[in-house]
This record gives sequence, structure tokens and C-alpha cells, in this order.
Amino acid sequence: MALEEVGVRQLRQQASAYLRRVAEGESFVVTDYGKPVAVLASTMEAVRARSEEVVQRLVDAGEYPSVDAALAEDAARLAERARHRIIGDAPRRYDSAPTTACQPTAHCHSTTRPSPAVAC
Repeated sequence: MALEEVGVRQLRQQASAYLRRVAEGESFVVTDYGKPVAVLASTMEAVRARSEEVVQRLVDAGEYPSVDAALAEDAARLAERARHRIIGDAPRRYDSAPTTACQPTAHCHSTTRPSPAVAC
């Protein structure tokens, strides 16, 4: 399905209406004198498209055996970070790592839970 085209002048005159439509999931090709110059799309759509391209390039470069493996590793890292933010402790990277008091940061204010030697 081809994207609807909108001229620069029309976009400028009706910017709010087009931005509402983009927020609802639509995308547009912006033209200048009939020549396509940009795509107007939601930021999440753009991020998702770029992310898929980057992951595929990493697979092609041999960094991951498959897209599914890359996504699974990323999901595991995100879950680990979420766990740390929710309960305030970081998982140990090595069993023998010494523990120190957590250093308060902008996202972690706990000073009583043990954490690895690496700062939170």
C-alpha cells in the first residue's frame, strides 16, 4: 500500500491535523513541488524500522546466529535492568565478585542493598 502524499504547503497549513493522523498510526510522504523529500511517520514506527535493520546487519555480520537469538539476548538484558530498577539490586556478574554499598544515582537511590563492585 502506497503512502499518501502531502505537499509542504498543505502540511504547513494543516500541521496539527496531519500530526494527529500520524499519532493514530498513519504515515505520509512529504513532497516539495511533487518530488518526495521526506516521510512523516510516528517515532515508534521509525525506531522499529531502524531497529530491525540494525539487528539484521548484526546477524549478517555474524554477531548473532539469528534475529531471534539477538532479540532473546536483548530481552534478557532488558529484564535484568528492569529487575535492578524494581528491587534495587544488580545481579552478580561473577560468583566471587566482592560486594559494596550501592552508589546512589539518578535512577537508583538505594544505599543499603549490596551490589557488585561495578557501580549500579
